[in-house]
Amino acid sequence: MSTSPLYAQSAPVSATPPQANEIAQPGIQEIVVTAQKRAQSINNVGMSIAAISGDALIERGISTAADLVKTVPGFAYAETALGVPIYTLRGVGFVDQSLSAGPTVSVYVDEVPLPYSFMTKGAIFDLERVEVLKGPQGTLYGQNSTGGAFNYIAAKPTNDFSAGVDAEYGRFNTLDVTGFVSGPLSSTLKGRLAVRTVQGGDWQKSYTRNDRLGRQEQWQGRALLDWEPTDRLSVQINATGWIDKSDTIAPQVRKIDPQVPAGVIPGVANYPLPPADPRAADWTPDRDYARDDWFWMAAGRINYDLTNDVRLVSITAYQKFSTKAFYDNDGYTFLTGDRYGTGTVEAFSQELRVEGENGPIQWILGGNYSHHKVHQLFTYYLKDASNAHGVFAGLGPIGPNGELGFIGPEGLDFATSNGLSDNTIKSYAVFANAEWEITPSLTLQGGLRYTKTNRDGRSCAVATDASGAALSLGTQQFYTNIGTKTTPIMPVSPGDCTTLDENFNPAPSFGRLREDNVSWRVGLNYKTPGSTLLYANVSRGYKAGSIPAFSASTYTSNIPVKQESLLAYEVGFKAPLFGRTMQLNGAAFYYDYSDKQIYVLLQDLVFGGIQQLVNIPKSRLQGAELELVWQPARGLNISASGTYLDSKIKEYTGYNAGGIFADYAGESFPYAAKWQLAGDAQYDFPISSSMEAYVGGAVNYHSRTTAAFGNDLLIAGGKGNYDLNPYVLVDLRAGVKSPDGKWRVGLFGRNIFNKYYWTTVEKQQDAVIRYAGKPATYGIQLSTRF
Repeated sequence: MSTSPLYAQSAPVSATPPQANEIAQPGIQEIVVTAQKRAQSINNVGMSIAAISGDALIERGISTAADLVKTVPGFAYAETALGVPIYTLRGVGFVDQSLSAGPTVSVYVDEVPLPYSFMTKGAIFDLERVEVLKGPQGTLYGQNSTGGAFNYIAAKPTNDFSAGVDAEYGRFNTLDVTGFVSGPLSSTLKGRLAVRTVQGGDWQKSYTRNDRLGRQEQWQGRALLDWEPTDRLSVQINATGWIDKSDTIAPQVRKIDPQVPAGVIPGVANYPLPPADPRAADWTPDRDYARDDWFWMAAGRINYDLTNDVRLVSITAYQKFSTKAFYDNDGYTFLTGDRYGTGTVEAFSQELRVEGENGPIQWILGGNYSHHKVHQLFTYYLKDASNAHGVFAGLGPIGPNGELGFIGPEGLDFATSNGLSDNTIKSYAVFANAEWEITPSLTLQGGLRYTKTNRDGRSCAVATDASGAALSLGTQQFYTNIGTKTTPIMPVSPGDCTTLDENFNPAPSFGRLREDNVSWRVGLNYKTPGSTLLYANVSRGYKAGSIPAFSASTYTSNIPVKQESLLAYEVGFKAPLFGRTMQLNGAAFYYDYSDKQIYVLLQDLVFGGIQQLVNIPKSRLQGAELELVWQPARGLNISASGTYLDSKIKEYTGYNAGGIFADYAGESFPYAAKWQLAGDAQYDFPISSSMEAYVGGAVNYHSRTTAAFGNDLLIAGGKGNYDLNPYVLVDLRAGVKSPDGKWRVGLFGRNIFNKYYWTTVEKQQDAVIRYAGKPATYGIQLSTRF
């Protein structure tokens, strides 16, 4: 499938020359995509693809991955309490707080992988288009995934000088400006420089005091060089970076749900819940919530024609990422789960491939290598948490002489805890892909990739002070007295690791994964005499295993989980109709899921609920997509799409996200809405010989889903507490522009009815928290090209 923003009869202000990504023909115009690592009309690619042009991104105000939910059927986006992006395609997603976890939906910029979700935040700007490939990916792209892949295609240097500015000013004093300059630097060298900044005021308001939060400050930049010294050799250099100094976002309290009910303090137990207002929230005062995040990447691509039909391609990339931020994780003014997190990622990747044509066969052979180092450190602020007061009080004599000894009969209070994690990941792969045109109307495709991944991790909870050290000693004593620990109690000092190993001694948790897999894809395409493409695919994809990074009391929270796999069956069609004034696309799919990775909550004897990552042995997804694009009259463009999804756990008995042990066969997946519907319409019409007007709007519907696994039996009061309610969002736009696309001025309104909805719900210590979607925004857009 392809999504509607691809198609436009009258072109908006273009960031790249129209001929670079459009096929000149009457009616609906198609974008040429590179989903199979070569340029093809989207109607000739036998897989489900959503593609959005850079022009459409600008006109519809799509500037983040969260905004793509409006235009990509079957896509859901959320962020965890630590700001980690969660990409979910057709119900396949992975919720994780750690930097080192690989996603189920891979993200690339010009075929260069962004291996960790945090790196993707600054990827959307100055783009030629976005391509979203649905279903398992691994035979052509270097980072295996079970859910799909996002390919951000940067706008390229132009043969002639060009420059432009796109600016938007809206509610909350938000200014979003992108500028670029592009053109030849010599007879063999051309370049493009693009920069963007987003500056905005506070949009969240405290509902208990006079305080605000939500300031934005982001900077992005990209420099591209294209060098063609000979007809056979071309070199592309991409230097990209971004800085984010914006505030972290505060959640809203949905329910007070203490880990240890007897230990909850009155202020937390009686905290008022927020009103149904997307701006209303609360957070700990007198903290600096400004991020200090940055990312940069240097990538190079070399294309060399070995013969007229055979090419050598090398893609090399080096990336660095750093984050420092304070997060309010409970939604009130008390310290029950707030965190200060730091982390770094260093990543290197290299792909080398040979590709070519032999008569009716297109083929690719290649390999890639990657090496990543990930470090993460969190400080947890727990002074007011229910499980941080009177630990071991009232449990009776547990000391060797019948007393609490170094702790005292009133128990122990502690205020902070540190958690650190280090991971080293090496991956090796070889792959092959071929496309055989058996007849002009029948094509057979096949791909194969062997991947080997070595992952080594070390994680540990660290005593921050004497209370933390005493807590570790008391925990050892507790397990000794109940007969679980049989070895001597080990001394612990501030700065030492306190996580208990399998012998209940304080020691770092070491994880080691040695995994390999073979991903593959087989497909058959048939082009009817009426140019309708019919296709059928079977593919298998993998997501690598993971080593969690928790500040855990025992090693069980940091046990590695093995890789997950997904076997996908898909059939579909792409039909241009009525002289290409209508496009109808459809697909149906069935996913057989093995060892899905998901978070659950275990009940610790001392500390209450603790998180753990587990594998769900068997589950499945099935669904269908349908899309219509129609130009019933000159200047009028209408699109509509719908996705139906049914997810189900087939086999799993264990804990859920609320710490309840049960058989969860029949449960659905988190972030897997049964229905997603979208519509968009725009009418362009002349108002003079030198000016056109446009008016348009979009509507999006998401049905009810859940943000946590096992929502029917969650510990926080039962069914429904983790539901994400259904919602409808409506956007409007209108303006004037020049017929030649040199300038545009417009007004916009997004979520114009100020719909109150939630993007995610989580359990954090003594509270169930939710994150609200943005309220109504409105403003003005200006674009010009030189």
